[in-house]
Amino acid sequence: MNKLPDNFFWGGSVTSFQTEGAAYEDGKGLSMYDLHKRENGEPKWDHGIDFYHRYKEDIAMMEELGLNFYRFSLCWARIQPDGETKINEKGIAYYNNVIDELLAHGITPMITLDHYDIPLPLKEKYNGFFSRRVVNAFEKFTEICVKAFGDRVKYWMTFNEQNDYAKETTKAGATVVPVGMSYSKFLYQVNHNILIAHCKAIKMIRKYYDDAKICGMIALTNFYPNDKTPENSMFCMLADLYTHQFHGYVFTKGRYPEYMIRYFKNHHCMPEFEEGDEELLKYTVDFLGVSYYRSYTLTTGDFEEDKPFYDVIEKNIVRNENLDITNWGWEVDPVGLRNNLTNLYTRYELPLLILENGYNHLEDLCDNNEINDDYRIKFHHDHLVEMKKAIELDGVDCFGYITWGPFDMLSSSGDMNKRYGFIFVNRTNDDLRDMKRFKKKSFAYMKKVYKSNGEEI
Repeated sequence: MNKLPDNFFWGGSVTSFQTEGAAYEDGKGLSMYDLHKRENGEPKWDHGIDFYHRYKEDIAMMEELGLNFYRFSLCWARIQPDGETKINEKGIAYYNNVIDELLAHGITPMITLDHYDIPLPLKEKYNGFFSRRVVNAFEKFTEICVKAFGDRVKYWMTFNEQNDYAKETTKAGATVVPVGMSYSKFLYQVNHNILIAHCKAIKMIRKYYDDAKICGMIALTNFYPNDKTPENSMFCMLADLYTHQFHGYVFTKGRYPEYMIRYFKNHHCMPEFEEGDEELLKYTVDFLGVSYYRSYTLTTGDFEEDKPFYDVIEKNIVRNENLDITNWGWEVDPVGLRNNLTNLYTRYELPLLILENGYNHLEDLCDNNEINDDYRIKFHHDHLVEMKKAIELDGVDCFGYITWGPFDMLSSSGDMNKRYGFIFVNRTNDDLRDMKRFKKKSFAYMKKVYKSNGEEI
């Protein structure tokens, strides 16, 4: 195979709430995640992995690992505590320091403006992104961020895994369904409002920096038919259209695809378009970001059911006995990565950036402070092989492999047991310990991959 381009990105992805800690320091306001508690009443997110205080040493470790790219989310409530008015200059200063430190170590920063986390007042006062007031607040937040960081940050994402907002609404801070409105109508209105917020953010970023590179992100899986019937294959094809390609189409074509319009109208849940929405949707992306962890196998369901399409999909998921699973039951399917990359690139012909891929496992330090995570090495090796096949054999323009994440961190549900990193962070759910960092066996493997630009996998 040919070599990957010299400017290929190797990196890691994280969020603010899973890593930073410092939940009540330097003027930060309350965010949605600050209310999440463990069963014993202790907060989940207050300390994270203490990146807020350790970012210099952590970024130095990233450089040692060989990263040249780092995607992180901003904590909106750290920059704008109530989400609407006063700017917290200490929050701006913190992110400026992180960006400058990354650049000083030769690491390209990428900002995610919203990763399932908004200031608590926007949830409590306005029902999150169900309200157009929050859409407008996000546009103003984008302007604050691009003015503060856009001179050095050239890669931007509006919302993490944006198709997830068509699955459920709590990540959008929208939890109160108006009286007389069906949940499906509510769900797809929230999703529409986030699409509009996404497009307003693109417009705002380009107002200040027309050389910025902006993506829409899709959480990808594969849907395999459980049997050989045409009906099962059709169900899987529609599952892919509704779950993945709907957002891919809007991101790249600037309008709703006809199959979604028909679905929404047939199910009486077509989102309300305000004046100007159709024009805003025309703000398309420069590339597509994707996450990929696993695949699903489906029995045959019925999308005519009176419930959201992803609810129909979920109840038809069955175990694929041909695939190994992680400690959390996620099916490991490296070929599925190639499948998804080739499918997306063939449809939209835009560059692709893998922004999340990783192996979750329950781990703790051995007596010699080592973790021999051969399972993680195999996972990344096999996925890199399939990525290179997509690039070399299928002609996919994929310009980076960004894992989740370089360090162990709290999972999206606040579980420190679910570890992905090449660097062990010494804390548990119940014991902060000393939070020291230890290199796992996979650190040396991935360093070899990164330093050789993917030649030594």
